[in-house]
Amino acid sequence: MILAFAQLSNMVKLSIIIPTYNISSYIVECLSSVVPQLTDECELTIVDDCSTDDTVATIKKYLGKRKHTLIVNSKNSGVSHSRNVGMIKSTGKYLAFIDGDDRVTPIYISTILEALKLERDYYEMSWRSFGTENKTWIAGHLKKSNTSVWCRVFKRNIILYLFDENRSTGEDTKFLRENINVDLTKGLISDIMYEYRRGRPGSLITTYREKG
Repeated sequence: MILAFAQLSNMVKLSIIIPTYNISSYIVECLSSVVPQLTDECELTIVDDCSTDDTVATIKKYLGKRKHTLIVNSKNSGVSHSRNVGMIKSTGKYLAFIDGDDRVTPIYISTILEALKLERDYYEMSWRSFGTENKTWIAGHLKKSNTSVWCRVFKRNIILYLFDENRSTGEDTKFLRENINVDLTKGLISDIMYEYRRGRPGSLITTYREKG
């Protein structure tokens, strides 16, 4: 699907998009790692895909009167749709994605904002896994690049195509293939920025894929 962003007059520097679905037991841990870091230069957009548990109520309780965006999809449509809605509704010059059952490190936002001063088209970030597997991946030191969007930050104006909502697997890979090319400038962030949860039954990715 080709993307046509509206011209935005009041853009923040960074939009962080979090898709959620039936993760009431994990979403507070995720938000607690992100929300305290927010500054006037960034915004948080949460898109819930019609969770059937207490995810939405948990998010609302945690956020309270904070000025963040919570969007509940009108019907269960999958993680790609939620990410697309988040991109379209957000206003940031740069876009970052966090899965709602993962978390970020305490330097996530400050390090990204500092890196954005270089005005690269996109950035790759270092990350580590936790849970049933504990490994570390350093950006720029991998023989095979990770194809997930959550370890990258994208300049809004390089994104020409939305996530494919008809795919149940490989949606991140296709998104990167359609939007990233050799002519774009890339920045590398060597600090550990993202923490990816391994081994949770019914994880966000697994759950979305099972729904097809």
